[in-house]
Amino acid sequence: MSSAKVCFIHNKVMDYRLPLFKNLNKEIDVDFLIFDQDNIDNLDATAVNKITLLGKIAFSNYDVIVCPDFIFTESLFTSILAKIKESTVVLYTEVWDMPNASIMETIHKKTVLNIIDEFVDAYVVPGKKSKHYIQRETNCEKNDVFMTRSACNINSAKPSDSSLDKFTICYVGRLIPLKRIQDVLYSAEKSQYADDIIIKIAGTGSEEYLEYLKEIAAEITPDTEFLGWVDDVTGVYDSSDVCILPSERDSFPLTVIESMKRSTPVVVSDGVGEANDLVINGYNGFVNSVGDQEGIAEVIDLLIERPSCRNKLAENAYSTINSEVSYNQMVGKFIEAIEYATK
Repeated sequence: MSSAKVCFIHNKVMDYRLPLFKNLNKEIDVDFLIFDQDNIDNLDATAVNKITLLGKIAFSNYDVIVCPDFIFTESLFTSILAKIKESTVVLYTEVWDMPNASIMETIHKKTVLNIIDEFVDAYVVPGKKSKHYIQRETNCEKNDVFMTRSACNINSAKPSDSSLDKFTICYVGRLIPLKRIQDVLYSAEKSQYADDIIIKIAGTGSEEYLEYLKEIAAEITPDTEFLGWVDDVTGVYDSSDVCILPSERDSFPLTVIESMKRSTPVVVSDGVGEANDLVINGYNGFVNSVGDQEGIAEVIDLLIERPSCRNKLAENAYSTINSEVSYNQMVGKFIEAIEYATK
């Protein structure tokens, strides 16, 4: 086990990250520096801002700095300061070659990554697509990249045969245009069984986009329920036959992992990070091209016509997620990256 003194920087203490942080705290000597003070009382951590973060790094003797990539300015200056202090840097990043990104977005992403790469000793990534992207776009060695799935803190539920009166589709997540939730609604409408479908949409976000979705819902055949924010999403997954996430582009959303943990098969677009990674087409879910409403409708029809297929997908989703995703695995990979960076 590493004896290094570690500084772990993060934007906030999300509930689903708490088990990772607390288990890391048991295994290594680590200080957590957190920007957002919400929920910080649940972790032995120090609240920082841009100035106090740099001061903490400058006047502490850390062997390793773990940075996230979504606070670029802070990560960059922290990495530079770490090198001045002769500390090593581990970057946790979800970056990958997302489809449908603009040329400017792509150039910006590559530029930012290559600047930070000059100071990084090891990477931790949540999936194969991130791993391949980092290895292709940076000067890192093959062994510099450690892959670990992002675990979530909802309990697993073993699969059972669906006993719902109507075929139920759910969407769980933010309500923003990039998620393309309209594809869920229109795909259900295109199904030949539209009269026997219920759609549940859980989440909050853009009020303007929500009104747009409600206008569509009022015009289509399937009944649509807008649930708003749901504290315990397990009930949403458990009362659904399938979860659909048709995002234009997405990193590695917890929705996929949560749904599979509850034995609810997923249908995702190829703009989602777990597509062709955790989600294996026809085995534990389905992957469609972004915007392919007809393709999603065909999957819906298949699952309605063949309940045994849906049940097999549920079994495989449960098996996949419980064999490949856990907090212990996350902790192990972070420790491996830390030990590698300090050897």
